[in-house]
Amino acid sequence: MPDYRTRSYWNAVGERLADRESADSALIAGDDSPFYRHKRTQFLDRLLRPVLDGLDPDAVLLEVGCGPGGNVRIIQARGQTVMGADVSAAMLGVAQQQGTRGLMLMDGSRLPVRDAAVTATFAATVLQHNPPEAAETLLAEMARVSRHEVHLFEDAGWFAVHDRASHWVRRPEWYVRRLRRHGFVLTHRECLRTAASELSAVAIRALTRRRAAEGSSITRRWSGLEAGTLGLTTWLDRWLPAPVALTRMSFARVGDGGSDPVERP
Repeated sequence: MPDYRTRSYWNAVGERLADRESADSALIAGDDSPFYRHKRTQFLDRLLRPVLDGLDPDAVLLEVGCGPGGNVRIIQARGQTVMGADVSAAMLGVAQQQGTRGLMLMDGSRLPVRDAAVTATFAATVLQHNPPEAAETLLAEMARVSRHEVHLFEDAGWFAVHDRASHWVRRPEWYVRRLRRHGFVLTHRECLRTAASELSAVAIRALTRRRAAEGSSITRRWSGLEAGTLGLTTWLDRWLPAPVALTRMSFARVGDGGSDPVERP
């Protein structure tokens, strides 16, 4: 597989996002196609919203790997307090252009936040784009700065697969074991059923634009084929098992008594 360097890769994607014609298309840090818009809607409605609804009104959130800031903007529009951190300055630039607040640049290994400084951290399709050692470091950092909860939304599968240079599919147990070392236990697990739609999107991409760089504009043919097949594939999704699926894994700190261990200056 080709060499993959996280910061330079996502800076390049961020620059391509900035070149998209509409601001709305920069919400998705990847292919802005009918399938990925559908998948994002499902993620927001079925996976992220229940987490947000379950938080106390005074909760402070931190999104690790906020990318172009779409999730941060949605949470801020709900009136909740959230910050975003990302390794890519280009991604943060796109987010700032859209009016996203509370952003910080991180170095990829340490969050610029004090111990237990936030109520909860979350990452959405971020750890899956980091090799094992880097992903473990980020998990440790998320646990360090979280007082109460850690929420992960990652592609997880029945088997561990490194299917392309920038993508690692891990079993849910991989995340569970590592967060347990830092005092967090799994409290909720749920996945999206998108197997048929995902396979169709992969096939259409291969047929229409095999070497499209992530984040670049898609062709009309690509968009039309996805839109035309989405009705059937979303129906099939309800019946087909998903060996790989976007999965919510929520964790709570063991023995959490609601105390505030933030270090005071």
